[in-house]
Amino acid sequence: MRKSIAALAVGAAICATALAGGVADAAPASTPATCPTSGSGDVRVVTTNLTVRTGPGTNYAAQAPMVHGGDVLRCYPVRTGGRYTACGKTNANGWIEIYRQAGFGYVASACVSDY
Repeated sequence: MRKSIAALAVGAAICATALAGGVADAAPASTPATCPTSGSGDVRVVTTNLTVRTGPGTNYAAQAPMVHGGDVLRCYPVRTGGRYTACGKTNANGWIEIYRQAGFGYVASACVSDY
């Protein structure tokens, strides 16, 4: 009975995150990326699927398409923005501006690593 209740609680938490417009699928622990302190560089996505936002926070609209684990993205220095819980980090606020074929966007720094 306790296992059933625990499984139900975990399922509810996952659904709540998905409905609230979560930052990423799966949550591997990683060191948040910083990108270079000036200029540009590259980061690699360390989660299964990662939402790209129009600005540095979950309150900004999601951009299609998502990026996926292993993708390497052109990046610009990390900046603070809206807080999030994703990829093994709680109450994080680092966002990385990235450039890809679809244009500029922002990803949670906890979900990418310096490349």
